[in-house]
Amino acid sequence: MRGSVSLRTVIAILFLALQVVLVIRAQFVDTREFCWAPHTTQVRYTIETVIDGKPLTQDEITRRYHIPADWWEAHSWRNVSKLLAQYERTYGRNDRARVRLRYSINGREPETWTWPER
Repeated sequence: MRGSVSLRTVIAILFLALQVVLVIRAQFVDTREFCWAPHTTQVRYTIETVIDGKPLTQDEITRRYHIPADWWEAHSWRNVSKLLAQYERTYGRNDRARVRLRYSINGREPETWTWPER
């Protein structure tokens, strides 16, 4: 029997411990990063973007954000809003876009998030 634990075993234990922490954390926050937490939320969403008074088409929105303009998200609406906000803060910062994210969580009444945030 060996007296020391291999580096591979230590890495595996740390990885699993991190997963436990992330799964527990995911139960209390709106977004889910890399973890094995269950998907208990389904969000139906629609993105509307206007630049210089011109509404973008669904295809233009899909190309801009690299996600469908009208779709669903298996985790949280915050995943979509964070992606939109990140794009508008970086690549789209000079476009002065106005974005409206309409979303419904598990079939409930629709809610709205806008960019720029108020």
